[in-house]
Amino acid sequence: MYDTVHFYLRCMESEISNLLSCFEFKEIKSNTWKYQLENLIITIYPSVVTIQGSLSKFYFGYDLFSLNRKTTQLAIERLSENLQLDIQNALVTRIDIAANLEMSHKVECYFPFLGDYSRRYRTRYKSSLYYNSMGENNPHSCLFYDKGKQLHKGTSFLLRFESRWERHLSKQLTWDNIKGKTLYDPCFYQHIILLWQKDYFAIKKRNIPMLDQSVSIETYKEAKDYMTNYGIHSIPVIDKMKIIEFLKANLTKPGDRVKFNKWLDKMNNDENMNSTSVLIEELDYKIRSRVLEEIGILL
Repeated sequence: MYDTVHFYLRCMESEISNLLSCFEFKEIKSNTWKYQLENLIITIYPSVVTIQGSLSKFYFGYDLFSLNRKTTQLAIERLSENLQLDIQNALVTRIDIAANLEMSHKVECYFPFLGDYSRRYRTRYKSSLYYNSMGENNPHSCLFYDKGKQLHKGTSFLLRFESRWERHLSKQLTWDNIKGKTLYDPCFYQHIILLWQKDYFAIKKRNIPMLDQSVSIETYKEAKDYMTNYGIHSIPVIDKMKIIEFLKANLTKPGDRVKFNKWLDKMNNDENMNSTSVLIEELDYKIRSRVLEEIGILL
């Protein structure tokens, strides 16, 4: 499930001299050299080496697959051997966890049913959907995108769901001293896969109004609520989000925004009026199945 991983390693002068003599590094500025090892960017600073890029692409040669626990260990061992550095004990400064999910519909069909994520900015593009942290540094984000389109595989619908953590990993992941060898530690691997799953289920799912005999409407209030709910769901997603943000911006009384958000959640989650989209049911199943496949846990 690992894709991009960044490493930071303090090195002795002899190790840096060995790198400079074995590879064709280019000096990009005073005391800073850079080299591309396959797809990985290796940068040498005084007494420090950083490695950035997709560890899965380095190992497999292409980025269709992500690394499981065993192949992560093999990839780190190969990288250590190539560079003659102790990558097992390098500090990890970024981790991306990702999975490609083969779906029944085009990737874009799932995006309208993926709603808000608390304390994240939701940004929709043509073939991707981002949830970025509030603030400039964006230390934690997650995204969905069309992996099939990226790989020019038009015959299959590959939806990729990815969680990214960058900077202050020990604090974000509640795990001390995350090093290269930590990535294939069984306990840590289970921990981070469950965080990936937690990211997905933290995203509020947008339900759809029911139009059948199962809808129980007996009072004026229930009829009014259903009509309002149906109207809300009939508005195109982009327009709906603009209207909601406009209304929130005009709510100035303390607590009114909270009440408004709770009312929206109530309307969306009312099982008497709405049902879960079959596309979300499919995506829920795919996420749970992937976690079960990786670590043997079904939640």
